[in-house]
Amino acid sequence: SLIGIPGERVANFREFIVFNSDQIFVEYLVAYKRVRTYCNCGIKCIERTVVKQNENNGRKIHFCGQVEREKECTFIQMLPLCNCGESACVKTSTTRNSKDKKFYSCCNRRGGRCDFFEWKE
Repeated sequence: SLIGIPGERVANFREFIVFNSDQIFVEYLVAYKRVRTYCNCGIKCIERTVVKQNENNGRKIHFCGQVEREKECTFIQMLPLCNCGESACVKTSTTRNSKDKKFYSCCNRRGGRCDFFEWKE
């Protein structure tokens, strides 16, 4: 668990490791998910929405914000991101209750897949 000290930037934190779950009392919980806003060259990303009529229609996409292409930056990231930090894949449900409904899921083929799941609206 983590306790942040509020301010302009949270630079200090304390971490507690508890070995017995009976010793934990949750007073409140703050959860957030980081979204990358800078590309590999350190410039703020530009966010656009996919308009092409395909399975990615309506998805947000981040890419390098360089106006002048002084150096080659190939950063591109389609949202949402799975728990592995990679762009999630669009898949189609085959279950009886939600047949043909689209959803996002992890598409990590190299290692084990994470449990990311989100319905596409």
